[in-house]
Amino acid sequence: MVVLVHGSGGMSGYIDDWAQEINKMGAAVFLLDSFTGRGLYKVNNDQSKLGRLTMIVDVYRALDLLAEHKRIDPK
Repeated sequence: MVVLVHGSGGMSGYIDDWAQEINKMGAAVFLLDSFTGRGLYKVNNDQSKLGRLTMIVDVYRALDLLAEHKRIDPK
């Protein structure tokens, strides 16, 4: 399982490209969007809109969620 997180430009085509490449290697991919639910599109020009620590917390929450998912082996 791989959790992919976008950069300050938000979700874009490169995220899908990486997901497809990782899928080809046989791993599941979870695309984590830290912006949309917060009403953000991108923060390139103002990083203070969403701090890195918040995005790190999002990753840990995603991992907790995925650890309980019936189709994901937690090991």
